[in-house]
Amino acid sequence: MQIKLSMLVRWSLVLVVLAHLASSVAMGLGRWNEYDWYRLGSLNLAQPLGFFDIFSLTFNAFCSPLITIYPSANGTLQFNWYSYGYESTSDYLAIASFPFGASLLWLVILAVIPTTRRIAKLRTEHIFRAAIIAATSCALLFEFGRIVQGMIMFRQPFLDWYSLVLVICVFFTAIWHFLFWPAAIIIGWKIRPAILLVTLGTIAAFLGAFTLTIIIGLNR
Repeated sequence: MQIKLSMLVRWSLVLVVLAHLASSVAMGLGRWNEYDWYRLGSLNLAQPLGFFDIFSLTFNAFCSPLITIYPSANGTLQFNWYSYGYESTSDYLAIASFPFGASLLWLVILAVIPTTRRIAKLRTEHIFRAAIIAATSCALLFEFGRIVQGMIMFRQPFLDWYSLVLVICVFFTAIWHFLFWPAAIIIGWKIRPAILLVTLGTIAAFLGAFTLTIIIGLNR
């Protein structure tokens, strides 16, 4: 039984939105705690927050790390489009870069390169369906990274086991991506012979994953 492409897109969006709402709660708690240290030098939350304070904390909970805002000394809001202090967007993008790079190169192998396209002989809809599933897993991993970062900021001092859980999730997500595409080729799409396509795709996926991770890592 095949899932319709439109239905798969809708459910993927629902999952990502729900994950983003959950991660926004964690980031909101973390930003609240972090900002109170920045503002007061302590965890005394009794001092009332002003409008700009509440707005920036709410905005950052939903939009960081892509965009962050903080009240400046002159009473205005300062926008940061990429990073703020010790934290940068690359820190979060690096979380999902390895599995995303692997799936990106699989897409190139199956949909772009003429030689491997002729070997695969797949309909575009099948490739899009697999790409949506892979991209959704990367988006969920990114949101999980926001949850972990929020909890680290909320629970001072930093707790190493939060980071350990994230590393384990990144590892297993990467393994899943490397197994997902060969399984789709052999079991789902039943391409025969599959050995050449799987070999080329796996090698390209490793190269793409490492390359993207290194590029993002150099920009941190």
